[in-house]
Amino acid sequence: MIYTITVKVPERMFTKAQKVAESKHISVEQLLTEQFYASVESYWEERSKEVTQADFDAVLQRIPKGEPEEFDRL
Repeated sequence: MIYTITVKVPERMFTKAQKVAESKHISVEQLLTEQFYASVESYWEERSKEVTQADFDAVLQRIPKGEPEEFDRL
């Protein structure tokens, strides 16, 4: 699924983005998409460093034992 968003940026910033996009031979939309992806990826990478094995094990312990409900089976 692909979502469309509208972003308001100052003209000066857009002009700079155009120049960068042109130098990379891509569209401004592609440039912004790549930068957005990199930013989100970096955020989750940093967050994952905060989780320990003990945290993960604690979450697993909360999963009910036994067979899953019919609607939850693969």
